[in-house]
Amino acid sequence: MRKVVKIAEEIGFDLVGITGAELMKGAFEKYKGWVKEGRAGQMAYLEKDVGRRRGVAQIMPEAQSVICLAVNYCRQDKGGREAKPDKSVGQIARYAYGQDYHKILEKMLKKLTRELREKFPENQFKTYVDTGAVLEKAYAEQAGLGEIGENTTLITPKFGSFVFLAEVITDLKLKPTKPDLPPLCGRCQVCVGVCPTRALVGPNELDARRCISYLTIEHKGAIPEELRPLMGDWLYGCDVCQEICPQNMGWAKAAPKDEAHAPFTVKIGGDWQILEEILRLKTDEEFKEKFAKSPIKRTGRERLIRNACVVAGNVGAVELLPLLQELAHDKSELIQEHAQWAINRLN
Repeated sequence: MRKVVKIAEEIGFDLVGITGAELMKGAFEKYKGWVKEGRAGQMAYLEKDVGRRRGVAQIMPEAQSVICLAVNYCRQDKGGREAKPDKSVGQIARYAYGQDYHKILEKMLKKLTRELREKFPENQFKTYVDTGAVLEKAYAEQAGLGEIGENTTLITPKFGSFVFLAEVITDLKLKPTKPDLPPLCGRCQVCVGVCPTRALVGPNELDARRCISYLTIEHKGAIPEELRPLMGDWLYGCDVCQEICPQNMGWAKAAPKDEAHAPFTVKIGGDWQILEEILRLKTDEEFKEKFAKSPIKRTGRERLIRNACVVAGNVGAVELLPLLQELAHDKSELIQEHAQWAINRLN
């Protein structure tokens, strides 16, 4: 176990924990109920793969252990966020400041499994970063990396909730880690109270259909009109429930500035995006060029412009009215609708 932990830490993983393949009681049932209630919104893949999330044995029948990993992405410089430009802008969630974490963690995982196979050539290793049918927060909590808080994020003692998660499933029998963690979520429920769209419908209860992160990233159609004014200036993602969490206050838990963390600090999305620049993206090629290597590329041009229209209306960007009027005649009906909504709001 210690050998595995050491290898992972040397590669650059900030937190490493090990647990058995069987998922703790209640975790799958809670997830299954969440999906059944329709709280996953348009994320149909979550419903499709419900059964596969019962435990990692559904993915690897021979599985004995899960190596749970975390990498911190919070930047401490400049108080945690850059100064706001003197223009109409939209906020970007902290995780999307730099390069796409999927690609970065996948490279780290390839290096880790390569070294593990050299040490344990008779064993199997299967890796996941956010996209597989694994209840990663439940396994991470089970491995002692942290505690799932009232805002449904995994809160770690060293880095708060600003961490990326990854897993290695293996048929190698490893001794579980059992760190003596202090209580991390004080059940203050301040995160529930500040959620702009009331997506946190209760302690540890998230309705993704109302979540700004879901609406700006995963939701493919028109954003419900009643939620648009509540989105404020969030252009891509949202950090409100994390920023208010006492475990994240003060930005004292920043990641070390080493090679493993450098890609997260290469500015692409940044902390802010100038709305005019987003609204002037004429083609998919321009969009892809601007956000190459960024997780923002996931939304596509049409949806990001949709988001920018909403933000423009919310922040009172009257100087963008001529551009919005032009977009009200865009070939995309989705852009047309949101541009017209912003025009009406600004007028």
